[in-house]
Amino acid sequence: MGPRLLFGYLSAYRKRYTLLVLATVVRTLIALSIPFVLRLAIDSITSGTSSQTLAGYGLLIVLLTLVAGGLHFVRAYGFSHVSRVVEYCMRNDLLAHLQGLHTGFFQTTRTGDLMARLTNDLNAVRQLLGPGVQNFTNTVVSFAITLALMFTISVRLALYAAVLLPVVSLVFISVRRQIERRFTAVQEQFSTLSAKAQENFSGARVVKAFAQEQAWVDHFRQANQEYVDRSIRLARVQSVLWPAMQLVVGLMFATVIWLGGQDVIAGQITLGQYVQFTAYLLQLVWPMIALGWTAQLYQQGMASLRRLEELFETEPGIVGGSLVPPSVRGEIELLDVRFGYRAGPPVLRGVSLHVPPRGSLGIVGHTGAGKTSLVQLLMRLYDASSGQVLVDGLDVRNWQLDELRRAIGYVPQETFLFSDSLAENIADLVWRPEAANSHRPRADEGPAHPHPGRCAVQRRYLHGRADPDGAATGDARPHNGHRLASHLGRARL
Repeated sequence: MGPRLLFGYLSAYRKRYTLLVLATVVRTLIALSIPFVLRLAIDSITSGTSSQTLAGYGLLIVLLTLVAGGLHFVRAYGFSHVSRVVEYCMRNDLLAHLQGLHTGFFQTTRTGDLMARLTNDLNAVRQLLGPGVQNFTNTVVSFAITLALMFTISVRLALYAAVLLPVVSLVFISVRRQIERRFTAVQEQFSTLSAKAQENFSGARVVKAFAQEQAWVDHFRQANQEYVDRSIRLARVQSVLWPAMQLVVGLMFATVIWLGGQDVIAGQITLGQYVQFTAYLLQLVWPMIALGWTAQLYQQGMASLRRLEELFETEPGIVGGSLVPPSVRGEIELLDVRFGYRAGPPVLRGVSLHVPPRGSLGIVGHTGAGKTSLVQLLMRLYDASSGQVLVDGLDVRNWQLDELRRAIGYVPQETFLFSDSLAENIADLVWRPEAANSHRPRADEGPAHPHPGRCAVQRRYLHGRADPDGAATGDARPHNGHRLASHLGRARL
C-alpha cells in the first residue's frame, strides 16, 4: 500500500522526474569527462607540450565544472521542489481526511500522536522523496557510467573495485530491518511525548489546582528519557553504516594504489590513465556514502509512510446521506432513541419527544443524564444505537452531513477560541472565510449590531488574537462571558 500511495501523489510529476533523471545523466557524463581531460593533460606533459595547450586543458576543466555545477543545482532544486509540493498536498489531504472523521475517533486518539504524524512523519516522507530519490538516482547513474569507463581503462582494476561493492549491499541488508524497527519505535515514543506535553498544556489549570506540577514533570521526564534511549538505540545501528563506507572505500583505494602502480611501472597503462582511473574511483566515493544515507532515508520514510497510511485508511464512523431538503422548518422528533458511548452502559433509553417548528424545549437533568448527548445526536456527531432522530420528518441519517449541520445553530458548553481574531472566530473562518470578511467592521465604523452594548465589547477584542484557551494575546483578555458571546455569534451566523 505504501508505494502505491506515493505513486498516486507522484503520478502528476512523471514528466518532471523524467527530465530530472535526464539532467542527472547529462551532469554525470559531464562530470566524468573531467578525468578524461585530466588524463590528456598529464599524458601531454610526459610527452612534452606547450603551456598554451595546458592552459586550454585547464580552461576546459573549469568550463566543464561550471556546467556540471549548474546542472547539479537544477537537479537538486527540482527534486526538492517536487518533494515539498507532495508534502504540501499530503498534509492538506490528511487534514481534510481528519476533518471528515467522526467525533469518536478524536476521543480515542491522542492529539500529540496526530501532531507527530503530521510533522515528523511527513518530514521523513519528504526526505525520502527529495534527497532520497535524488541520491538514489545519482548513485545508480554514477555507478553504471563510472564502472563502464573504468573497464575501458583496466579490466583487472575495475574487477577488483567492483568486487568490494557487494559488501556495501550486505551491510545494508543486515541493518535494514533494525533501522526500520527502531525508527518506528522512536516515532511512536515521540507521539507519546507530544501527547503528554499537549495534555499538560491543555490541563494546566487542573494540574495547578491540585498541585501536581512536580508529578507531571516527573511523568514527562520519564517519557523524555525513553525517547532519548530509543533514539540512542537507533543511532547505534545507523552509525554502523558510515564506518562500513569508509572501510570499503579504503580497501578500494589501497587496491588501486597497489595494483595500479604496478601496472604503470610495467607500462600496461599510462600515468594519465592511472590518474583518470583514480579520479573515477573518487567519483564513486560520494555515491557510495549517499547510498548508505539513502538506505536510512528509505527505511525511515517507509516506516513513517505506514504510520500516515493508518490515518488515511481510517474510515469515517458516520457517513452522510444524499438528501438535501429545499428548506428547513425546524421540526424535531425523537422516536424511542437509545444511545451509549462505545461499550459503556446506555446514556439514553427509549427517549421520545417532539418539538414543532418555531417551538422550544428545555431539557434538565443531573450531570451525565445525557442532555448534551441528545443534542449531539441531532447533528450526528454520534448516531443513535436504536430508534430514529428526525428533522423535518426526515431521518438525520439520510441528510447530507454539511446541510444538516448548517441548519442547526449549536452552542457547546465548552467554549473554545481558535488562535485568530475574534471576528474570524465569531464568523467561523475555518469553514466560511467569506463570512468573516463580510461581518468584520472597519475601524471607523460603529457597531452594525442591534445590541450596541454587546457590539462594543466585541469591537474591543475584534482585532485581538486569542489562544485556544480563550486568552487574547494582546492587551485585552476575553473572560468567559465574552467567549460565550463569540459562540452565540457563531451559532447565529
